[in-house]
Amino acid sequence: MPGLRSKSLLTSAALALLLTASAALAQTGPLTGTGKPGTKSLVPMPYNANPEVALNIDVSRRQPKIGEMVELCFSASRTGYVTVWDVGTSGRVARIFPNQHAGTAASATQVNGGQRYCAGTDGDPFAFEVSGPTGQDELYIVWTATAELQPQRADFATAAELSAAFEDLKRKAPDSWATFKTAFEIVGPDGPVAPPLPPPQNGGASPPAPLPDAAPAPGQAPAPVPPASQTTAAAGAQVYILAMGSNVKPLTKSNQDAAMFVDGFRRLFSVPSSNIRVYNNVYRAQFKEGMEWLRERAGPKDFVVVYYSGHGAQIPDDDGDEADGLDEVFVTYDVEGKARPSADDLVRDDEYAAWVNGLQTNQVLSVIDACHSGGLTRGVGEVVMGANPKFYVVPNLGPQAAPVAQGNGAVMPVAMRSLAPAVTRAKNTPKGTTLAAAREDQSALEAETGSLFTLALLETLSRERSGTMADMFALTSRMVEARTGSRQTPVMVGERTVAERITIQP
Repeated sequence: MPGLRSKSLLTSAALALLLTASAALAQTGPLTGTGKPGTKSLVPMPYNANPEVALNIDVSRRQPKIGEMVELCFSASRTGYVTVWDVGTSGRVARIFPNQHAGTAASATQVNGGQRYCAGTDGDPFAFEVSGPTGQDELYIVWTATAELQPQRADFATAAELSAAFEDLKRKAPDSWATFKTAFEIVGPDGPVAPPLPPPQNGGASPPAPLPDAAPAPGQAPAPVPPASQTTAAAGAQVYILAMGSNVKPLTKSNQDAAMFVDGFRRLFSVPSSNIRVYNNVYRAQFKEGMEWLRERAGPKDFVVVYYSGHGAQIPDDDGDEADGLDEVFVTYDVEGKARPSADDLVRDDEYAAWVNGLQTNQVLSVIDACHSGGLTRGVGEVVMGANPKFYVVPNLGPQAAPVAQGNGAVMPVAMRSLAPAVTRAKNTPKGTTLAAAREDQSALEAETGSLFTLALLETLSRERSGTMADMFALTSRMVEARTGSRQTPVMVGERTVAERITIQP
């Protein structure tokens, strides 16, 4: 049984409504390029973050195991009609609410504005059971002012068919409909399993050279590194790696991204574990602690790599240095579960630049797998099924600042801005080279096996035998652009010389 299924609790008969993903999503698509069955393609869906209708939907478990039961809760700030659609993991799409076990034949459920509704709870005549296969399951909630605007069918063979059924909505008045999407990961009985990192095919990277291991640093240390004989490097220089993940919902792969990145780069540079810090679900205080560790440890000749995977966001500028009045921020794990996160729960771009610029070395490579601009946080457009945008719309900021967006919660703008610091703004531009996951007008995407930019960068580094990091990044950018149909194009900003000095050797 694919994805979720609703099962009647009124009788012992197995009255199962199969909730399955689209055939397009079940095909081996261009999203990650793994060639494995179940890899999801990008399927555009109508999207409208109607500023007059705040939608939200949550699933009770972020990573449910096959066979477990889950509950769904949703709300709309305005009275109207709602349907909830499941784009599951096996190849089909179906409406999970209302469903045939809910005691109504209606094609949509009328909801009162501001009221929270839950389905699959103890008081319902049905339950939602998680079925296989494993992978990313997506929930798409649609609000309309009238029931007639909703599709009358309850299931579709493909996500493309569902998209076509909603295509007419784009031609309706923007205030008559709204959409929102979230996702969760279905895992096997043993929990989530990270995909293996391909073994490096090249010999190593230069500069610099490792030194013998010292006492383990605080934080999460990886396994011992391979022999250093593969790397010829600048004498006396060391590499330091700070890697951070933040699985703020609906993201589930950010911590895995950080672990895979560290595994790839420590092998590439033969980095001792004492020179590495990894933070899973990083909090703001840990982010700052890690940067302080780099400031104290890395000398003028050393090389620093800072990696972050998670959401980016925008909040009102606090010091007047932003032309658009907004600061880009890293969304640390402080915000998880908070209805009103404050600015103190985030890391501003100005702060990050100050921390980087305070390092003793100028050789800094920032690798940012996030996006930092809301783009179309209001308005009609498309959202893709098969991947999660890594942008967080701060739902209701605390007293330090006004809300950024009053629309659809914490996900789903169409156009985004990556952390690509403007060269004309020295204050919030970190020194060194920044490898950003997407252009200003795009989203950085997380797929079933990890974030696309990180996966592609590691794949490139494991395959190519020679060249500079700048060369590796150019190949990575083209790979991501091709696999996403030009929906995501990584960009390099800052001083290219840092990336050009890193040489991959056979």
